[in-house]
Amino acid sequence: MSALAPSIRPLRGLDPRQTFDEWWEWTRRHAAELRDDRVATAPRAAWRSEIGIFASWVAERVAQMEPRRMTPVVLDAGCGNGAHALLFAALGAETHGIDHRPERIATASRAGAAWSAAHERPVDLTFERGDVAREWNRRYDAIWFHDVIGEAEDPDAMLVQARAHLAPGGVLGVAEWNGEPPAGPARHPRPVTSARSVRSRLEAHGFQVALHAFPWGCALPLSDGVFERCVAGPLHGWWPGRLLARRQIALVTGR
Repeated sequence: MSALAPSIRPLRGLDPRQTFDEWWEWTRRHAAELRDDRVATAPRAAWRSEIGIFASWVAERVAQMEPRRMTPVVLDAGCGNGAHALLFAALGAETHGIDHRPERIATASRAGAAWSAAHERPVDLTFERGDVAREWNRRYDAIWFHDVIGEAEDPDAMLVQARAHLAPGGVLGVAEWNGEPPAGPARHPRPVTSARSVRSRLEAHGFQVALHAFPWGCALPLSDGVFERCVAGPLHGWWPGRLLARRQIALVTGR
């Protein structure tokens, strides 16, 4: 399947795109409680953005495993306020969020409880405080790193753990700024995460890059069909993307 235009079907009574849109509107309404201004100001067409690209892979894997009565297990490493983990769970995955900051885990847990209270569909979602640079205790079908390389104190230790605990056929999704990160509060100096540096770092840890995309055109006011047929390739491509995009996403597998 193409991670940019996956072939996904309704599963467990859910339409993945509809579920995504429902999650998106819910997080926008609860941006203040989630303490995330980016949710309130991000483009509406986020299905085409980094989180949409990874979420579409999760939805596809849920659909593939459903006939075997199995569920993919997803880890949101450094989950922050839990918004992304909530999406993966809403799409049908068994989802675990880990973060070392207790206030973020408390916010994420409240968000998960609020979502469950507002929807009839239960979600398989847990949050816990922990250090994702240390030894993990299980394998995962999908692992999500959002701004980990740019913000974590020891991203290489996290990549070692991800490589060791990625299940066969699984995918690690890595979303980062493309180049100089924006100014803002940080616990330590942020490195410049250029496209080449991110790719080289992942390959140095034994990962194979299946997709390296630059979704700088995700907010274009085009229908999905027109966007995928005429625009997605050039906009996500390596040469124009790495020069123009502010964000990047890599989907990688174990060798």
